[in-house]
Amino acid sequence: MKALSSKTRRSILQEIQVRPMDVSDLAAQLEMTEANISAQIKKLEEAGLIECDYSSGKHGVRKISRIKYNQVLIFL
Repeated sequence: MKALSSKTRRSILQEIQVRPMDVSDLAAQLEMTEANISAQIKKLEEAGLIECDYSSGKHGVRKISRIKYNQVLIFL
C-alpha cells in the first residue's frame, strides 16, 4: 500500500502500463529528474509491483522498467 501512496509512483505505473520504459524516458515524460524517478522505481521494484531489466544504450546501460501485474486488488 505504501508504494501506491505516492502520486509519482502511480504515474510511473500508468506510463509503463502502455510500454516498458527506461529512467530517462520516464523522467522526460513526467518532467522530473532521473534521480527522483530512479528512487521511485526502486521503491516500486522492492514492493514487487514492477520488474526491471538492463540493456545497453547509447550512453551506457539502460534500466528498463515494466509492469509486473495487469491488476492489483486491495481488500480492506
